[in-house]
Amino acid sequence: MRANTGKWSRVATGIVTFLMVVAPLHAICQERDPGKEVVKDLLRSLIESQLERDGLRNPNRPQPQPPGVPATAEMQQLKVISASLAQETTNLSALLNADGRRSPEIRQVLPDVLRVQTTAVALKQRTELERDHRNMAENFRGFSRDWAAISFRLQACSGLSPQSRQTTDRIGQLNTQFSQLLGIQDQFDNRELVRTADMLVADLRVLVDEVSYSGAASGNRGRLVSSLRRHQERSVQFANLAAAGTSFRIVVSEYQTLYEDWQKIRPETEQITSRTVSRTVARIQETHRGLHRSLRLNIGVDPTLSIRLADQLQRELTDLNRSITLEQIMTVAEPRSVAISADALSGNAANLHDVLSRREDLQTTAEAWFYLDEAWRIFSYHVESISAPETRRRLEGVSQSMDSLRSSLGITVAFDAREISAKAASIQVLAERIQTDVLRWLSRPGQQDVTLRRLVDQFEDRCAELAATNTNRRNQPVMLAKCDEMIVLWQQIRPLLQKCSTDERESLERSADTLTPELVRMRMMVEE
Repeated sequence: MRANTGKWSRVATGIVTFLMVVAPLHAICQERDPGKEVVKDLLRSLIESQLERDGLRNPNRPQPQPPGVPATAEMQQLKVISASLAQETTNLSALLNADGRRSPEIRQVLPDVLRVQTTAVALKQRTELERDHRNMAENFRGFSRDWAAISFRLQACSGLSPQSRQTTDRIGQLNTQFSQLLGIQDQFDNRELVRTADMLVADLRVLVDEVSYSGAASGNRGRLVSSLRRHQERSVQFANLAAAGTSFRIVVSEYQTLYEDWQKIRPETEQITSRTVSRTVARIQETHRGLHRSLRLNIGVDPTLSIRLADQLQRELTDLNRSITLEQIMTVAEPRSVAISADALSGNAANLHDVLSRREDLQTTAEAWFYLDEAWRIFSYHVESISAPETRRRLEGVSQSMDSLRSSLGITVAFDAREISAKAASIQVLAERIQTDVLRWLSRPGQQDVTLRRLVDQFEDRCAELAATNTNRRNQPVMLAKCDEMIVLWQQIRPLLQKCSTDERESLERSADTLTPELVRMRMMVEE
């Protein structure tokens, strides 16, 4: 229990270190920590990237008025609002780090809070140079759109302290002030939302047909079909609402009502013993998860679904143990450990099922999951040399069930070798793209830079080394060292990329804006 609690605290500590660099609340920390200096540079890069994205250095945007031209009255107000906004978002980041030690939900929101914090700091710097408030409308509109989604998630988080709620409210009031000043309405990017809402309508239409022709009792079937048709009509209304560009708050409110209605209908559909109905219900539930992601809502733990997945996992583990023969066990390096690890795995699976059945709190559930996950990794290690096709198939099935169960529990802070491998591969692709653009840039006449070329080559090599590293807990110190080397190299490369004035600049900026936060996430994932 203590070991897993330590996992959570290390993640929280990592995020605290990241945010402390700009938080006046922590100015008392005077020791110079090289790690903190690296992270401070990373945050500075994020802010600079935000300024680039906002068009502060874009020659095509409307240029600030000369110093002799007085700022508009609205611009004077925006300067005061943006200064308060930068201060409040910084304070909120520090407060949420403390709250996050007690709440996994809050820890999941922290990366987005960091992003709006850097946006607020960039807005403050931009307002210091502008004279015309009309040049700032699009930048503030982007902040308002992101903040609307994050504030909804924060309000739904359990464990949010009174101080954090008060700070959240103050940011909301500042958001309202500049929105009224600039005539900004609530907006959000709804392309993915509309697509997912259309999928929900289609899936519900299929479900209505399947239930209509199922073998359920006619009386119950008729009533359920009527309920599903009414729900389908509500989903159509929601999809039309999203497609019409309705304000974010109204869309979220309507969706929450729609999801509550589905939660009332779903248990009855799950009682129908039809494989096609079960698959469609599972697909609809997954579509709802996509809608939650689009609206940045926390779907929370679904007790019914989680218990059913835990039941399924226990059955699959039983079948797996029965499929492993004595002859197969004698081929592994440590035959005795197979039985011991299998027993520990079954016990932890049963423990998680009991925790879910008792409706324990999220922290207890997460700790039970970590024990189960650790037991599964140990068991997989001992049987990985077994090559029998049937056993391999069952092992892969259990692995998929573990992933589904983890997803249903909303647990995303574990040391996950698959996610780390995928993240390392993604970073390597970005590094190769930057290397290609830099080489193309430096091949042009008069653009030679030996230092930059050497640094980019070294950075790509480190990324390739990390991607090739066996991502397990035994190699964690090695991976941490490689991550730190990559971050240091990137901090030397990032300022040099600003010198690019050729056609490669736009591509470099896009890659750099993606790479900086990816490096931070990778470091945090490996550290956990």
